[in-house]
Amino acid sequence: REGPRSARRPALDEALRPHGPRDAGLPVDPADGAWHNTTAVFTITAFDTNIKNCTLWHNASGAFVSNVTNNTPSNNANVTMSTSMTEGIVYWNARCDDLYGNSAFASANRTIRVDITPPNIVLISPVNDSNISLTTELNWSVTDGLSPNASCSVIVDDTITMIDIVVQNSTTASRNVTFEGGGVHTWNINCTDANGNTNQSIASSVFNVIAPQNVNISVVGDDIIINWSTVSGSDEYSIYVSDDYNAGWDEVPNATVSISGYIDTGAGGGRERYYKISSIRSDAETIRTQAVGKYRVPLTSGLNLVSFPFITSALVLENGTGTGFRFSTDQLCVRALWRYTGTGYQRTDWNGSVFTPGIGSSTFRNVSMNESYWLETNATCNLTMLGNVPLQNNTRAMRSGRNLLSWSTVQNVTLPTDSQPPLFITTPSNRIETINRYNPGAGTFEVTVHYVVDGTPWGWFPSVENPDFISMEPSRGYFFNTAGTATWTFDPRTT
Repeated sequence: REGPRSARRPALDEALRPHGPRDAGLPVDPADGAWHNTTAVFTITAFDTNIKNCTLWHNASGAFVSNVTNNTPSNNANVTMSTSMTEGIVYWNARCDDLYGNSAFASANRTIRVDITPPNIVLISPVNDSNISLTTELNWSVTDGLSPNASCSVIVDDTITMIDIVVQNSTTASRNVTFEGGGVHTWNINCTDANGNTNQSIASSVFNVIAPQNVNISVVGDDIIINWSTVSGSDEYSIYVSDDYNAGWDEVPNATVSISGYIDTGAGGGRERYYKISSIRSDAETIRTQAVGKYRVPLTSGLNLVSFPFITSALVLENGTGTGFRFSTDQLCVRALWRYTGTGYQRTDWNGSVFTPGIGSSTFRNVSMNESYWLETNATCNLTMLGNVPLQNNTRAMRSGRNLLSWSTVQNVTLPTDSQPPLFITTPSNRIETINRYNPGAGTFEVTVHYVVDGTPWGWFPSVENPDFISMEPSRGYFFNTAGTATWTFDPRTT
């Protein structure tokens, strides 16, 4: 007859319990929601001294049915079962039976996401064999059957240039890429989904159209001549012209040519003129960021304080080589060039062919864009400055007291007269106290004063004797008086 209830063997659904602190389910591994390949190993734990077998159940076939059975389970030990499944979200559980016919499932199903298909990558733009201009936006899309997103890398010319770009499933991604150098380049995308499946798109080719290089400007008679190096792959070149650099440029070019040169007939007589050159290949155009220009400066007979508004190709003064720096004037008017050393002056004489340093000035054999110079003439004439418009900042050391420095830009800038930044950024701040310019007609200096109140700059105020000294002009030289040594960071794009 049946014994006392306390002596009966407990039912399996009462006796099977989780391993350690797990919840009421039997499954141990894979974790709920885990990613997996088609072959998966499932691990469960059951507690019963008379356990008979454990069976894996899942719905990979579409119906939730039994699959693999382990007939040698042990009490309080992991039970493993391996099976293959199709892709998709699979629900699984395990049922264990004991020798007395008792059975139990885990209290809740778990899921695994079976994914062996890599993401599909489609390159959108630029399309294959496109012509592009330097920095270009790359666009692509990623789709995946299960993964909510993918981690992508950008590959340019077989080199990974960007990584860990997270792209949501079935969406488009974009990144800006600068292709170095002209000609043909390739790009493609590599993406990995949440289960580690990786795919790489086919490579797409682009032709990078670069801007003209080695642009040179010269004046011959009344004509301005622009030359540049031929750009491989270019069909033609466009020339943009402006008589006022501050006013900007028209969107429509002034001329288009098929050769690497342009003559602006009759343009040499004006005060200023600037040029930007572009390369064109089919529908792509790349405009050279840096312009070249011409600036004409009227000189009086005697001393003129000048500086260089352009980047000059030669800084060594002409000494007979034929390649050195010389001043371009409409007549033979240059007599000598003087520079300030902080304690005195050095002089070099011009005889129409070469510069010859004077006594005690043997080191005066070159010029600097950072300095201003006294140009001595023996007649009234016009000086033509030519070169590339400066775009990069440069740093200038300033001595305590007087500094003869240049305004090396083509920008004509109004000096601020309120609490705006003082235009001249120095370290330490507010070191420049006054600026002096030379009036060659009167043979006198004119001054503007920088006021600072309790550490706050309050603008520049010209003397009552020269109320028009309210701006800095290209090609003019200036004396800067500083209260102690300082460093001046000069931005030629000053606004």
